[in-house]
Amino acid sequence: MSLQQILLSALACSCLVLFAACTSDADEQRMSETYAQILLIREQSADTAVANRSVDSVISAHGYTRHSFHDEFLRLTKNSESFRKMMDSAHNRIQRNSVK
Repeated sequence: MSLQQILLSALACSCLVLFAACTSDADEQRMSETYAQILLIREQSADTAVANRSVDSVISAHGYTRHSFHDEFLRLTKNSESFRKMMDSAHNRIQRNSVK
């Protein structure tokens, strides 16, 4: 393997890692925003049927299905650092909405 091939391989791997990190951050941000909105809906709505429809709308608006949202949430719980970041971000979003 030539030096040029090694350098190109290293560059390609670096780009993949960087892309995966950016995608992960964007996914965690989307999950955080979705989860915060769901928590606010659950807190503000006494009618479960109305809340469920609102939650479904929020989930859909963020590009999830109920199943994909559940799967993504479970995936985050398997990495304590990612889960903590997402929960902290959701909490901060709720705090900001409560101040408004």
